[in-house]
Amino acid sequence: MSGLGGVGMKARLLILIGGSDEENGDFSLVHRRAQQGGTVNWSSLKDSRPGDRVLIYIQRPHSALIAKADVLARAVKGKPNDYAYRAKIGRFELLPNRVGIDTLRKRFPRWAWLRLPRGKAVVPARYADKLWQLVHQNRSSVQILISNSGYGQDLTGLEARNRRMTNVVCPCDIGQDLARLSPSQSLPSLMG
Repeated sequence: MSGLGGVGMKARLLILIGGSDEENGDFSLVHRRAQQGGTVNWSSLKDSRPGDRVLIYIQRPHSALIAKADVLARAVKGKPNDYAYRAKIGRFELLPNRVGIDTLRKRFPRWAWLRLPRGKAVVPARYADKLWQLVHQNRSSVQILISNSGYGQDLTGLEARNRRMTNVVCPCDIGQDLARLSPSQSLPSLMG
């Protein structure tokens, strides 16, 4: 998988769909393949071919592009009661910027696939390079500065004494809604 040089003239950018762990285990499978390597015969478009790049979109509750991969072999007809076509994909990498459906809709308001993102798709050429760049942007960090600090003290102890913290750095997805966090929420779990 090459870097950020764009999708290129010959290579197509595909979106292939996966399910949540509750649905079929695809979410965890993608993470395992990104960590351990290997290939998967994934539900694909009929004309998927080696050289095509893939973005993996995981459906609800994630509703986000989470990984990239490459098509390694032409699609073959699926078995009875299976997906219509499957292609061998590999070289999985988790995206540096997991991009949710709301962000995609804001960035590409005229892209019809985003109205109902349930099927596989070839990303239209006019969106491919912009989408590729979007998913490769690094995550931002949000720095939360709160007064009345017990800086340097154990976070659990601080929470127990109902004190506040300063200079807490929280890695977040760009589109994450921090306003939904309540003051009583456990801070150690937010920090990984």
